[in-house]
Amino acid sequence: MSEPKEIIGDLRNKFKAIISMNEGFREKNQILQEEIEKLNMKITGQELKIDELNGKFESIGLAEVFSASGEDSQEAKLKVNKIVREIDKCIALLNK
Repeated sequence: MSEPKEIIGDLRNKFKAIISMNEGFREKNQILQEEIEKLNMKITGQELKIDELNGKFESIGLAEVFSASGEDSQEAKLKVNKIVREIDKCIALLNK
């Protein structure tokens, strides 16, 4: 059987190795947390851009509807009704 000093020495070495690994994991975790934060900010920016583009798209659609000729008045009414329904759905989702 090994001497107690050898066992204690082995345990110290193992504890040092575990502590070193733990520090490495903490550093890597911090780096990953920072990366997650950056990506979340990027996602938020992209979502804002999407919302802005959707608003522009709807504005273009409304402009087309209001510039429709007499022949297209029925189609224009249908488009306006569709847009109103979409707005109602959005409001309902916001109220949840």
